[in-house]
Amino acid sequence: MRRLALLGSLPLLIASLAPALSGCAHRDAAPTTEGPSETLSASATSVRLIALGDSFTIGTGSSPDQAFPARLVSIWAPRCTVELRNLGVNGYTSKDVIDRELPVLDGPAPTWITLAVGANDLVRGVTKDVYRQHVRIILAAAARVVPKGHVLVLPQPDWPKSTVGGSFSITSADVERYDTVLHEEADAVDAKWLDLKPLMRAEAAAQMLADDGLHPNAEAHAAWAEAITKVVDGCAQ
Repeated sequence: MRRLALLGSLPLLIASLAPALSGCAHRDAAPTTEGPSETLSASATSVRLIALGDSFTIGTGSSPDQAFPARLVSIWAPRCTVELRNLGVNGYTSKDVIDRELPVLDGPAPTWITLAVGANDLVRGVTKDVYRQHVRIILAAAARVVPKGHVLVLPQPDWPKSTVGGSFSITSADVERYDTVLHEEADAVDAKWLDLKPLMRAEAAAQMLADDGLHPNAEAHAAWAEAITKVVDGCAQ
């Protein structure tokens, strides 16, 4: 598999984007600074949403308030009070989620948890077996602190089809293989697998990309949130 060192011959713009997906430039700050905690109130019912993951969770290319977790808050808010902590960080792998995001689950118990992770594992050459071990740990920890079925697991977007995605030696088939691992491990703990793949493929074909040419744009995130709310009642306890 080609490593990021081989990207040096690409234009400066593309080279500057690679760390956001590859995890070569992690932020050292606590992950809670990556996404704002926000509360939108409309009723006495209160739910807490914690979003775990990488750039596809934090909304790289647009902004955290346009990422799918914040969009979910906006949709759910007319019927309940929603507190969001978006812990997603550019470049995070499944191991980073374990080390830097899971400790937050030791605090006040959430009602819902979302998980979207795997792209950076692929780029950094993490094997499927190791990836499986990591997501098993993440999902087990998440399932322990929320009601059954309240862990929501997303596939990766079809990012190899993006403008910049072609600079990595990763294919859509590679993404599918890692998504299959994530799906299997989600099923094992009764987490809810969100089958957004047909939507994500359509968005990739339509090049619904942020200005960085790599990440899904705000409209794509909004579409994910709309699709999720069709199968998930976020105000349920």
